[in-house]
Amino acid sequence: CSSLNTVTLSYGITSIPDYTFYRCTSLKTINNFSSNNKITSIGMSAFANCTALESITMPNSVTTLGMSTFYCCEALESVTLSNSLTSIPDYAFDVCTNLKAISLPDGITRIGEGAFGDIENFNTIFIPSSVTSIADNAFSDAKALTVIGYKGSTAETYAKTKGYNFIDVDSYFDSMTYTLISKGGSVITKPTAPAGSQLSGVAEGTEFSVAPGS
Repeated sequence: CSSLNTVTLSYGITSIPDYTFYRCTSLKTINNFSSNNKITSIGMSAFANCTALESITMPNSVTTLGMSTFYCCEALESVTLSNSLTSIPDYAFDVCTNLKAISLPDGITRIGEGAFGDIENFNTIFIPSSVTSIADNAFSDAKALTVIGYKGSTAETYAKTKGYNFIDVDSYFDSMTYTLISKGGSVITKPTAPAGSQLSGVAEGTEFSVAPGS
């Protein structure tokens, strides 16, 4: 399938089986994926070696990824994971050389071997407190990794053991600068400000900082 550049998924499917799009080296667009809330699993190497794929947004219905799901997706820059996942399997994003950062959803308990391996420029990951197991080589080859997590968590212990920079998540959000985009209907900020931020005195289009503890 080396010439396939666009695929449209049926809303009736419940899984993407092993090796479905393996080595579809021109694949860049997957229609009806992020909105397809019947898909519960993505199989082993389902998108491995899709070297033109730049972004993935999983539907929150996905509960299971197979090993090496996105192995060697060298152009992949943006990944939004399903909130229903409990594990990042072995080599899931190994050799995704353009991936620099990712935020893991709460509920993830395990990060497998080489899950984000062989990515020299992988520099930032948020690891929730639900994670209790991280493989020794989960981030092999990362040269300057910053782990954002909670004090006393597995993420903190792992980062300090491996010599990675660790930032407490509360301090991280407190030090960021945000822009208020809109206050009409629902409050929209860029990036998303922590819940409970006090914005009553902030004008639209202006930057603001979050006070510690807010």
